[in-house]
Amino acid sequence: MNAFMLWAREFRGKLAEQMPNASNAEISVGLGQVWANLPTLEKQHFYLEAERVKNQHRRDFPGTFVVMYKLKGKLMLVYFQSRQKLKIHWTYLRDFLNHLFLRLAYQLSIIINTRINKICNTLAF
Repeated sequence: MNAFMLWAREFRGKLAEQMPNASNAEISVGLGQVWANLPTLEKQHFYLEAERVKNQHRRDFPGTFVVMYKLKGKLMLVYFQSRQKLKIHWTYLRDFLNHLFLRLAYQLSIIINTRINKICNTLAF
C-alpha cells in the first residue's frame, strides 16, 4: 500500500461527506487533486507509514515478489508467494518474455539496419 492509498483511506470519508451527491469516480478525482496540492510535510507521515507497512509485509510474507509488465496494452501485476507457485503463473511469465523478446528483436533490427545504411552510404561512390 502506498502513501496515497493510506492517506485516501482516512480522507475519503471526509470528502464523501463534503460531496454527498458525488459518484465514487468524482470522489477519487477529488482525492487526487487534494493529494497533489498537499504540502510535502503533510505527506511525509504517510510516506513513512507506507514504508513501515511495506517492511512489515516483507517480514510477514518472506519470499513474496511481484512481477509487473505491460501486455497487450494492459498493466499486469503478478504476485508470487514462493518459487513453487512460479509454475502456476508460468503463462504470465512466458507471455511477458515473448513480448519482451519481440520488442528487443525489433529494436535490434532497427539499430542494425541503421548501422548498415550508414556504412553503405559511406562506401557509396
